[in-house]
Amino acid sequence: MPQKPTACEFCFQPKNPICWSQRLDAWTCLTCHLTQRTAMPEYTDSKEPKFYVPPGRYILCVTEYAVKYRQTGKTAGSQEFEVKMEIEGQGCAINEYFILHSSTIWRVEAFIRAAGIVLKKGQGWSFIKNEGLDKGWQWTDLIGLRVHAQLIQDPQPNGRIYNKVSVYYSDKGFLPKRVMAEQAESAENAPSEEDIPF
Repeated sequence: MPQKPTACEFCFQPKNPICWSQRLDAWTCLTCHLTQRTAMPEYTDSKEPKFYVPPGRYILCVTEYAVKYRQTGKTAGSQEFEVKMEIEGQGCAINEYFILHSSTIWRVEAFIRAAGIVLKKGQGWSFIKNEGLDKGWQWTDLIGLRVHAQLIQDPQPNGRIYNKVSVYYSDKGFLPKRVMAEQAESAENAPSEEDIPF
């Protein structure tokens, strides 16, 4: 059985039965109790979360991704990349799903071309570093890749609206990769040639 509190959870003053407010899990002195209840909220100029943008052409940047394997359907067993892409300048993002299967690889390759990644027909490639290096394939880090894309709206049964990509453009000029904070920190902390032993 947990020990009953004997001091104020905020100012840690010893308990005075006359000046305390009791909850099931803690005691609060009257001063702190009133302060917590009447503290003035600070204006933060917050905005309502933005989930979608009007249909149109935008620049997308990959900010994170996760790898898993499909469990059902004709693509079961195939690698799937759940990719989060920021809609630059809009304060929201979309999720894209790249499935490495013969019926869906066209969409992955459309993204690859739009990102300016040059591959020869029949050349092996991977978004996973260890896999690419181990098998001698071209490895491309997804994080920071930027593309031109046409977005459309995708209404959901619950009434919420999201965006999805209808077209990845490979004829609008290629965009430089964005260096993310984690990548910059990693590069900064990388050993110099002088630090690498022979």
